[in-house]
Amino acid sequence: MKEENILTKEIAEQFIANEEVIDDSFSQVYVEGEFTQIEDTAAESLSRYKGQGLVLVLETLSDVAAECLSCFKGEELYLSLTKFSDKAAESLSNFKGEKLELFGNMELSDRAAESLSRYKGQGLVLDDLETLSDASAESFSNFKGGKLELSGIRELSDKAAESFSKFKGGKLELSGIRELSDKAAESFSKFKGGKLMLFPRGLSDAAAKSLSRFKDSWIEEFRDANPIGKVRIGDFLIENGFLSNPEIQNLKLSKIAQRFKQR
Repeated sequence: MKEENILTKEIAEQFIANEEVIDDSFSQVYVEGEFTQIEDTAAESLSRYKGQGLVLVLETLSDVAAECLSCFKGEELYLSLTKFSDKAAESLSNFKGEKLELFGNMELSDRAAESLSRYKGQGLVLDDLETLSDASAESFSNFKGGKLELSGIRELSDKAAESFSKFKGGKLELSGIRELSDKAAESFSKFKGGKLMLFPRGLSDAAAKSLSRFKDSWIEEFRDANPIGKVRIGDFLIENGFLSNPEIQNLKLSKIAQRFKQR
């Protein structure tokens, strides 16, 4: 590997010296370029940065570097990666800040998912993750932090949906899901977590009826996502392609819709 693709300690300290000051209460170091990996000593230097945010765009991360970065004392840690080990995932799950975001075209092992599910901050984001095994879904269903965001996932098995229905955290975002089977919809209608962000398309009559029994937090998400203003939720779902008019009739939302007449 060419040396210029390695983030060295010297280069890392230059980025620290040129930190970005967002406002009086938030500053960050944003490291991007053509770096594919980071020296362990560079990770150690960055972990000592005194600001609130740390952003690293890389491809891979050694186990030692991951352990160093998990010791960063700021509020938010963002890592763009395509490959990291199970041990690295375990280290990153120990990050004590408010938000941990891993992005990039990555694959996640079941063991890594189990480790990351133990992160206890306010937000765990893996938006670029496109597939999820049933075992990983079961692990993430035990997440007890504030918000788990997996909006890159496009499909879920019935077993994964059943696992996520038992989610224990504050908020689960699966907004990338476009289709739900009848069985999956029935499982999500029994969602146990704080809030669920789920916008499926093309629901069957049976699935629509199941989701009509969804707890109030789901309805609040549609209120937050509604860009139209004073509008019935049924109209919003139709205009944005979530449901067809016959499906809206099956949902029997007349009582729920009253909430949306006043904003």
